[in-house]
Amino acid sequence: MCAQLRQIEVVVETKTKDNVSIKVLIAVQYYVQPDKVDKYFYRLQQPERLIKSSIMDSLRSTLPAMTIEDAYVNKGGITLHAKVPSSSPASCSLLDS
Repeated sequence: MCAQLRQIEVVVETKTKDNVSIKVLIAVQYYVQPDKVDKYFYRLQQPERLIKSSIMDSLRSTLPAMTIEDAYVNKGGITLHAKVPSSSPASCSLLDS
């Protein structure tokens, strides 16, 4: 497991409140804190898989409550709280595609 900053992209397809199908691309940047590498090395052999799953679950519960217009207007302000083994939520940003 490496402590340097990494980025993964997650693509999520879902429907909005007004029944419009959308595809969202999310960029997630993460790293393992150097003092916690030993703690998480054996616990997380595939951290990308866990992060992707958490982001997909979070988006699929957030976007269906919004209209397509609301989702577009708020694309920079949607906060996702991915459940990853840390004390703070993952930092995510929606990308234009």
